[in-house]
Amino acid sequence: MAGGSQDDTEEQPSWLDTQNDEHHRQEVEPLLLGTGVMNLKDPDEDAEHNQQPDEEADEEAEDETDLETAVLSAASGNSKKTYGSTTSASSPKSKSPSSTAAAKKLSKAKNKLWPFYSSDSKKKKKANSNRRMQETEEDYDPDDQWPESRVSYNTKTGRPERPSRPCCLNIFFFVEACGILTCLCLLVSQTLPLVMVPLKEIEPVDMVLKVYISLFSLLFMIVEYDLNIPFVRQSVFLQTYASRGFLYSFLGLTCLEEAYSERVNDMLAHSNEKFHVAWFALFLQVSAWSLCALGVVYFIMGLFCMKRVRDKLVKDYRERWKEYREALKEWKKEHADEG
Repeated sequence: MAGGSQDDTEEQPSWLDTQNDEHHRQEVEPLLLGTGVMNLKDPDEDAEHNQQPDEEADEEAEDETDLETAVLSAASGNSKKTYGSTTSASSPKSKSPSSTAAAKKLSKAKNKLWPFYSSDSKKKKKANSNRRMQETEEDYDPDDQWPESRVSYNTKTGRPERPSRPCCLNIFFFVEACGILTCLCLLVSQTLPLVMVPLKEIEPVDMVLKVYISLFSLLFMIVEYDLNIPFVRQSVFLQTYASRGFLYSFLGLTCLEEAYSERVNDMLAHSNEKFHVAWFALFLQVSAWSLCALGVVYFIMGLFCMKRVRDKLVKDYRERWKEYREALKEWKKEHADEG
């Protein structure tokens, strides 16, 4: 019996002895938690973090260290419950349920803490991009990209030459000149009957209509001439080509109806004459057709957003003229000193 009890004592596992607790902890802990330190740094941001100053690199290193410490402490705190596992050191490839639970808890702790680290890195990334943008704006020199002057000089005399007008701008100016001429003809066709025909023969409705059309003709002439009037410049309905073409077409159709009624009335009044021509009505009819055609052209130009192109060309042309005047003034001053 004594020999049997002695054999049972020798067959007892070593982990039941409390004296081997520390040694057993050192053997089991690498299997549960692994060796080394988990790297939680985003590999996509390595290039950018390497370009940051030393102070920002130190701050990021401290943040990463705190984050790793928090994750490992959370995992190690939860892994203490797995102490006492029967996994031996002779089978390192085997995975016990306690090690799997510890790995899951470590993954959860990482997922909880990773968004905070990600948001901090995004804030730092945005701050660094803003700082680089400010440095770029401070170092920007417009002379490196644009020439000092767009004025051309005469090769013989050195006198500045007048800037030439672009072909596209000439087309826009031609359309505007046609608009001014058409509105002027329409204004004349409305005011001549008021002057040459007795007021008793004109009906009140026709007189009011002629006054309104005359006012609209004056307004459109101001718009086409591009005068610096706040009301005209700030009116989107008048400055936009599509809406301007709509107004021109509407006014032209109104004038066509007026010309037709005047022609009929004039022919009835002179029905006894064989070769009578209603000159006022004919002149009004030609002006109305011209205004309708101009309205269609403006409407098509508005569909293709040609107003922006026109304004850009005019602005560039005026700037070149300003540079030309300044260059001409300097040239005259230099030659006056030489003379």
